[in-house]
Amino acid sequence: MDTGIPQQGTNRKLKRSCLIAVGVYFLLSLGLGLWFLIRFPEAPPDTTPRLPPLPYRAILAFGAGLIGAIPGSLALGLFDGMRISLMERASLLKASSKTVPADGLFQTFHGRIMASGPMLAAPLTGRECLLYKYMATKGQDTKGSIKVTHAEGYALTPSHLETLCGRIRLYAFMELEFPAEFVDTDTARKRLADFLPTVELFQPSWDLMAHYRETQKHLLDSDGTIRYHKGQPNAAETAADFSEQIIQQGDEVAVFGLYSASRGGIVPDPGEEILHRARLHKGSLPQLTRKFVGKAVLSAFLGSLFAAGLWGWIYLFFQHAAEY
Repeated sequence: MDTGIPQQGTNRKLKRSCLIAVGVYFLLSLGLGLWFLIRFPEAPPDTTPRLPPLPYRAILAFGAGLIGAIPGSLALGLFDGMRISLMERASLLKASSKTVPADGLFQTFHGRIMASGPMLAAPLTGRECLLYKYMATKGQDTKGSIKVTHAEGYALTPSHLETLCGRIRLYAFMELEFPAEFVDTDTARKRLADFLPTVELFQPSWDLMAHYRETQKHLLDSDGTIRYHKGQPNAAETAADFSEQIIQQGDEVAVFGLYSASRGGIVPDPGEEILHRARLHKGSLPQLTRKFVGKAVLSAFLGSLFAAGLWGWIYLFFQHAAEY
């Protein structure tokens, strides 16, 4: 499986980003705790003692720091999400020029997607497409209920993007970052019952390593023809909700992915699979730029709420810590 780029043994950047997130939380909690301890509020002048014993003050200060660091770290994460959304918008606008793509870098491409191989038929609706993903589930991600996937699948025929900088081939698995369409239950149930016996269906079990190996097979597939189907053979009968995502010939899309000049397209990266996993957005350039601006505004709004929560907690500490 030649990706056209050097393979790396470990996902060092992912580990580093996780360590950074944990580190930010503990550094913030430590900083708040030290600040609370040093500036611990004194009791009124007619109260003796004005300050509780040092061990007690330290427990209160660092305990408050651990609590305050929760909204604080969430606020920092959301503001970073705003930054990322704006950066992705900028990279999308850059993709609208005739800039020559750089080899070995994760970058953005926008254009019309075209099939180079045979067209596919979406399993739940029968629509002609070049990429599909379907899910058969039961339950909802709401309080008191868990969403369970009974069957899911994904297929990509050899395809490429027609962009201003030329033809960009698609060799990598792509996360589909646009809403799924729910399919009429009766229609989907019948089509899925007819479809599942025709494919090689991986049935998940308690063997987590087998599940991991099966997942890696399609995540690292690099020949441009990707197929996976997993779930239970009776999923059409047991599932209650059916959804489908498809990409059709000529759709306008944006793909964020790792470019290989030697292969002339987007490829998976075995060493950094999660950070360099290709992502596909569907829509015109104006639609997608508005989408990223909207995400940035939402992240900024939520980040401001959590930042206000942090400052509120700080205010409460300095107002009431002396009472304990």
